[in-house]
This record gives sequence, C-alpha cells and structure tokens, in this order.
Amino acid sequence: MPRALVRQIRCIAIRTRGFREGEWGQSTPTEVYKKLVESGDVIEDQKQQQLLRKLQSMYDDLTQKNDEKTQASALWNMFKNTVNYVTPSPSAVPAKPETDGKGLYIHGDVGCGKTMLMDIFFRCVPSTRKLRIHLQAFLLDTYKAVHRITTEYLKLSQKEKDSSPDIMDRYVNELNHSYDLICFDEFQVIDPGDASLLATLFQKLFSRNMLVIFTSNKSPTFYLTLGSQYIGFVRQLHLNCNTHALQSTFDGDYRRLTGTPNSGTFLYPNTEDNTRTIMQLFKDAVRLEIEQNTVLESVGKSITVPLKAGGVALFSFHDLCGDGCPKSPSDYQVIVEQFHTIFIIGIPVLSMYRRNEARRFINLIDEMYQYKVKLVCTAEADIDNVFAYELLSDAAARQSAHSSDSDDASVTDGATWRFTGEEDVFAFKRVESRLSEMATHEYLLLPHLNYIIDDIDMGMLFTKGIDPDSDGKAFIEP
Repeated sequence: MPRALVRQIRCIAIRTRGFREGEWGQSTPTEVYKKLVESGDVIEDQKQQQLLRKLQSMYDDLTQKNDEKTQASALWNMFKNTVNYVTPSPSAVPAKPETDGKGLYIHGDVGCGKTMLMDIFFRCVPSTRKLRIHLQAFLLDTYKAVHRITTEYLKLSQKEKDSSPDIMDRYVNELNHSYDLICFDEFQVIDPGDASLLATLFQKLFSRNMLVIFTSNKSPTFYLTLGSQYIGFVRQLHLNCNTHALQSTFDGDYRRLTGTPNSGTFLYPNTEDNTRTIMQLFKDAVRLEIEQNTVLESVGKSITVPLKAGGVALFSFHDLCGDGCPKSPSDYQVIVEQFHTIFIIGIPVLSMYRRNEARRFINLIDEMYQYKVKLVCTAEADIDNVFAYELLSDAAARQSAHSSDSDDASVTDGATWRFTGEEDVFAFKRVESRLSEMATHEYLLLPHLNYIIDDIDMGMLFTKGIDPDSDGKAFIEP
C-alpha cells in the first residue's frame, strides 16, 4: 500500500472516531457518544445510554465545580488586590471544594462497553488533573511511593516525626495535590493484603473529595465471599461510590460486532512458515536500522529486546511471558511505553495449568491495549482458542496459586486461589475480546498513547486496503 494512502487512512481513522484529539475537552460525553454512533463506530445501546446519563451528570457536576472554582479564584484575586489581605497558610485552605458527589463503580461482562464509556468520560473532562490507570500499575506506584516516603521519614529527627503526617497521609496528600479524578480500568483485587491497603487508601482519598471511577467484571459484594480481609475495602466502595451493573442490550461482545478483521497480524498455528512470514514482515515493514539485544531498564531488572527498529520490537513468547524470565506489570509498562508495535513469535495455547504464563500474557495484553500498541504475532490457535477454559479443582487451584512466582501480579496465600477458576475465565474472555479488536483495521489505525507512528510502513500490516472515499470501510485490494 502506498505511504500516501497510509497517511490518508490515518486521518480517516481519527475522523471515524468522531473527534480530533484537541476537541475531546470541548465536547460532552453525550456528544461524543452520539457522534460515534452516527459514524458507525459504536452500536447504539439503551443500556449503555443509561450509564452514559450517569457519567454525563458527573461530568456536568465536575465541570460546573471547576467553572465555579475558576470564577471564585478570579474574584478572590481582585479582592486581594484591593484590600490589605494576609494570605493564610496552605493548611488553612481546603485543597478542593466540598462536594456531595460520589464515585462510580461499573461492573459487567466482557465487551459490554464499560471501558469505552469510562474512557469517553475521562477524555472529555477538561482538566489535566486526572489519571487513568490499571490497578496493578497503581499498586506498584503506591508501594514505591510508600517505600520512598518511609525512607525519608526515617531520616527525620524524633521531633520532626512527631509533627509529621503518617506515611499514608503523606502519600494521599501527594495524590490529592496532583489529581481530582482517578479512573481504574479492569479493577480486580486479588491479594487480601492489597485489599487492606486499599481500604485505608480509599478512605483517605474519599475524605479529600477525590472522584474515583472503576470498571470491573465483578460487583463489590463479590469480594465479601473471599474473606474478612475484604470487608473494609468493600465498605469504602459502598459508602463512597454508586454502583452500576452494565448489561448489553445485544447478545455477544461489542468488540466483535464492529471492526474489519485483519488476519495478517495474527497467524496460526505456530509453524516454521508462519514464523518466517512474521520475521520477513518485520524486516520489510520497519524503516529504521534493526538493532539486536538492546536493553531497557525496569524496576530492579534489565529487559533484553531481541530485535528493535525505532518504536517496533520483536520478541518470542518465552522472552515476554516465559517462566525463565518472569516479568511484572511494571516491566510490561516499560515495554509498551517504548514501542508502538510489538511482534511476538510462538504464543502457545494457555490454560490455568500454565497459570504463570497466562497471567503474564494477560498483563501484557492489558498494557498493550491501554497504550494502543499494535500486535503482530504467531500463535498455536486462533483467537477464540488461545485460552483453554477447563476449570481447576479446588485442590489444583490452591496448588496453582501457591506455585505462582513472586514477579506476577497474583499472590500466593489467603483467598487468592479462589480466583483461579471463575475469575481467570473472566480474564481470559477479556483478553480474547481485546485480541479480537487488536486484530482489526480500525485498531491498527489508532494512535499510540505516546508515539507519532512514522517509523513503520503500517500499510504492510493490512490484508485489505482502506478505501479513502468510503469513510474507513474496507475493500479488497486488486
């Protein structure tokens, strides 16, 4: 495909998503959803519109408070300039205006539109004081911050310690100073210890009027079945968040109802011919010199990249998810921040009997999806069969959970083993859904979160072309 046409279809992709990047903060969630429906990128759904009305109401409250705060600030500055006013200490001024608004906990099945609607809300909010993050990445940041603050605290004199806020208060103050809104996607609390930490953390965040939105496959009450360690965490959600169960009006997964499949980026099975095809595609598509065995620095470890060319990298499945070099969510975050397109050779069929590899692959795909990283791969089976859904017995589930390595997002005691059955099936379905979207023309045309993609011939990844006169619809190239 000619490069000029690739540039055209990039513009088409932005147009069919309704709004250019700079226009999101000037539009409401309702306006964006309506335009996505009109463009054909979203199927209109009454159940989604019920949730949309809640998000629109939260958006109106949030933007109104921001407007009032801006106006009050302007009047305050006028007042200070006309009278002899002494500015009070920062501790005497509340960081945020009081609000009776609650957060929102959205739960529902895979592919019902939870993430899409939360992302529309998040991108429309006209503020830079907002954070969208996965829970595991947030927990890693939290533990690193607590370690840093603890180290600083231990260096204080006893007098300074006595007058200093406790460690968690100091961390929450840092969050409160930076953000008014935090959105958690695919929220899942596996570790009872994390649940205890989050109970304390959310109590302090909510007391400072932080607005928090969650998407999850599970309702808050589900966690009460896992043990007493979760009671405090669930109580904070109950007191400070409204709960919305999202069900699709239509049967099936929204990600599979829209989009033009692109079979050229997901080859199966794992044969020598398919491996050669992917290797040749990598060589032909990249526009910069190919480098071997470059190193990325992550938290406490180095990550070797077998082949890279600019923002394009090639790994084997074993490199990324194998037991020989286990990687954590923070490692995957480093990788997806560096690369906009990742080639993976040799994805096997995964099951709960290969739980470590499956968990890492889930974490990898979740991070790739969040950053809109493009995936080109070979696999042993098609997307619908990458995960085997056999359920483990209770004894096998316990053994599987206790055999998990320490670098994984999972943990090894308490109620954790109970997630190894039904909860893993939800995670498998979510990743299958995301893989199906990632193997479409429309996903390939999405911009990376950090990159302007100009070091790969994206047209070579398409099995079909895009007609520039058909508003993004696909056609078979002659």
